[in-house]
Amino acid sequence: MTPSRALRLPKTSARGAARELAVWTFADVANAEEVRAAVRDGTLECAVLDARAIASLACVELAAYKAALACERGAMVTRAVHSELVFCLSPTRHISEAFRRFGGDENTRALIVCKFDANDEDLERVRSVVKGELVAFDARPAVDEAALKKWYKVHENELEIGSLADAVLSRIATVSYTHLRAHETREDLVSPLRREKKKGGGGGGGGG
Repeated sequence: MTPSRALRLPKTSARGAARELAVWTFADVANAEEVRAAVRDGTLECAVLDARAIASLACVELAAYKAALACERGAMVTRAVHSELVFCLSPTRHISEAFRRFGGDENTRALIVCKFDANDEDLERVRSVVKGELVAFDARPAVDEAALKKWYKVHENELEIGSLADAVLSRIATVSYTHLRAHETREDLVSPLRREKKKGGGGGGGGG
């Protein structure tokens, strides 16, 4: 399994161009706080996530789609599309809480770095900053299930009929009236991703 993933996102409108999200996963990271600082000061233009806070790649994909949709419509809550991706993972509307939960801290040892429309130079730039081993997404450490259940309010009886990743994905897709038009529903967010996967476009292998 290739360490880098390139997710082709559905178009956010008939006129808009399809965007791609590069996803790089790093294990044994020794400088998470430096990486976070590089994002804050603009040295790295990307989203940095705590790998243990991400239930599945589909969750990243859906958050990225929501961020791209908000960016196109001028409805972002944060200042940039990459920070919007982090925000869209959160089940609450608190920006600082989203970054505290999903952005990691100085003790984070595994990071997921995401960038829209990346190229080879972007990967080299990321690798020059992150002191860690580039690994496959599925080789990341086990997710913090207790934290995810608490944050997303997932009850044990719900897990009897589905996975934790499914429950988290459902929460991320919950209607946000900032991002959606009045007539749109949660299904309007998830359906484009399903269509892309049927065409073979979602979750592809090569990487940025």
